[in-house]
Amino acid sequence: MNKKQFLAAAFCLMALAGCTQKTELPENPKDQEEYRDH
Repeated sequence: MNKKQFLAAAFCLMALAGCTQKTELPENPKDQEEYRDH
């Protein structure tokens, strides 16, 4: 596994972790606005 593949895998894992944490958090109006923008 070369460095680029490792970084890509780490980035994907971090993105997935961030998404799951966001959905588990209590809903805040600010968070919902961010979701609509994206």
